[in-house]
Order: sequence, then C-alpha cells, then structure tokens
Amino acid sequence: MLYSFVDDYYVYIHTYSCIVDLQVLQYLWIMQGVIILLTYSFSSSGKFARDRSLSEAGMLISFEEEKEEFASRPECRTAVCHVAQYLQRVYGDSMNRVLHIGPSSCGVVLKLLKEEKLEAWGILPFDPKPPVHSVCENLIRKGLIRVADVAQPLCYKSRSFSLVLANDIVDTMTSRQLNVTLRELARVSSDSVVLLINTNAIQKLQEASEEGTRPVKVLKPRSRLWWQHRFQMLGLKESEEATKRFNTLMRQKLAGYHIFHLISTEVIG
Repeated sequence: MLYSFVDDYYVYIHTYSCIVDLQVLQYLWIMQGVIILLTYSFSSSGKFARDRSLSEAGMLISFEEEKEEFASRPECRTAVCHVAQYLQRVYGDSMNRVLHIGPSSCGVVLKLLKEEKLEAWGILPFDPKPPVHSVCENLIRKGLIRVADVAQPLCYKSRSFSLVLANDIVDTMTSRQLNVTLRELARVSSDSVVLLINTNAIQKLQEASEEGTRPVKVLKPRSRLWWQHRFQMLGLKESEEATKRFNTLMRQKLAGYHIFHLISTEVIG
C-alpha cells in the first residue's frame, strides 16, 4: 500500500510539473509574439518601411531620401511616391499623361501605371547601377523610361504631357543649368509642372566637397523665395489654386522639401 501511494504521488507530481511547464511555455510564446509585433511596429527598417517622423509643432512627415540605388529598383517608397496619390486628387482628369524625372523613376512610373491607372513615362538622370531589377529593365526596354542628361534639351515634343513631376534634380543645378531645365520642363508640359526640391541637397553637396569626395562649386542655400524669383524670371509662376488644394488634402508638411505647383505664363515653343 505504501509503495502504491508513493508511486501515485510521484505520478501526480510529474503530471503537475508538465502542466506548469506547458503553461510557462505558452506564456513565453505569447510574450515573444507581443515583443516581435511591437518591434516591427516601431521599426523603420522593414523592406517597405518608410521613415516617418511627426513633430509636435509643424506636423512634419519624412521619408527615405533619394539614393542612386533606387534607379535600379521597382519599389516606390520615397517622398514623391507619397505625394503622387494627392496629385491625382488635385489635378483630376487633367493628370492623364505624366512624365516623372528623378532618381526613383522606375518605382514612380510603375506606381502611376499600376496603382493610379495613368499613362506615365520617366527619365532617369543617370545610368542605373547593376544589378538592375527586371521590372526596371523592362520599362527601359519599352521606352517608358529613358536615361538622359536633364540639364540638356529633353527628347520630347512640346506639350507632350499634361503634368511633369520632378524631384531631386534641380536642387543643386547652376543658374545656367536651371535656365535650360526649367524651360524644358515647361515646354513638354501642356498644363502643370510639379517640383519637389530637396532643401538639404546643397548642404550635403558642400559637405561632400569639403571631404574631397565630390569637389564642386560651393552654392549658397536657396530659400523658397529664391526659387519663386527664379521661376518668375523664366516665365513660370505658382498655381495658387493647385497649391491650396494640395495643402488642404495633405495637411502634414513634407519634411526636407519645397513643393511647387507651377504653370507657364508664356508660350514656350
């Protein structure tokens, strides 16, 4: 009887221990899942994650900066990709043929074609570095994206596009280059030109020059007012209506960029 009682006692203890261990494991699994979810939610290093930052005063929203490697990839996760959805609401049916010019043209054109259902073309300001994604190669092969020097006359007829969208191309241009490029953007547009100008581009170029990696002529910082005067000199002006509608829709300011909605005040042939 005594041995039987002892055996039953050990079986009970072993069973209870297994139940407790299982409960502990289940608790640990749950905690691990919560930690993973929280880590992913607050992380900005995911494949399609965007670096968003909101300031209490100005409600600024920021995204990944343009990089040369974006020319070889079809992902669209920079500032211009975020802006595109608002532009269609601002310009409506008049935004039916779009030309994008910028480092991430592959991703932008793909987004406009597939998600926004628009006719879209693009210009890369430099050759994409290998390896180039097959999607980007296909767009280039079809002629939907071209590689061209944007400081030279563009290979399109006048008024070919209802809207020209450009980002991170005029930011550090010289006055002579701006005279050519801005006139060309206006020439190939039948309606509007939207420019996203990186406010930190000149500072970064100066830093690179000081380090000796990219010796360039030092340019003075350019304010929004500076750009407005430059546009006026070249026969361009801001569209008050488009600017107001865009700011109303977007609400949050885009960190690190001046955004201009331009129309031509003269006929550029």
